[in-house]
Amino acid sequence: YTFIFAGQYDNVMGYAIVADATMLIVYSLTALFGIIGISSAAVAILNSLYQRRKEFAMLRSVGLDRKGLDRLLHIEGIFLGGKPLVIGLPILFLNATVLMWMQDVTFMEFIQVFPLLGLAAYIVLVLMVISGIYRAASRRIRRDIIVEVLKDENV
Repeated sequence: YTFIFAGQYDNVMGYAIVADATMLIVYSLTALFGIIGISSAAVAILNSLYQRRKEFAMLRSVGLDRKGLDRLLHIEGIFLGGKPLVIGLPILFLNATVLMWMQDVTFMEFIQVFPLLGLAAYIVLVLMVISGIYRAASRRIRRDIIVEVLKDENV
């Protein structure tokens, strides 16, 4: 153990600490943007459903039962959660392909470091949140009294 090796060891450890700190910052920002995105989607969904309370009350007044309302909201939730996936994932893979081509990286090298599990977990989390919001909204809409919702609010 000499001073030369000790200096090299300190440099390697310093680089490792900087790399860990950088990854912590990147993952923290990613989590923050994810939370902001999910909460923004939740607010938009709840606002949209609240504004359409009269529409749901009218549908219930002409015979839409609980199962039909649940099915209606479930299909709407699938479209709301699926549309960004259908649009976003091809764009993500196109960007990744262009970056791999620019950096002369093979697909196997890329896929070894790509956070595929993290991406899948985030997609599942977003779909679960959207599904949970629609379930809660469905319960609230079913509890609404049709006459109270349909009465004229301007009177």
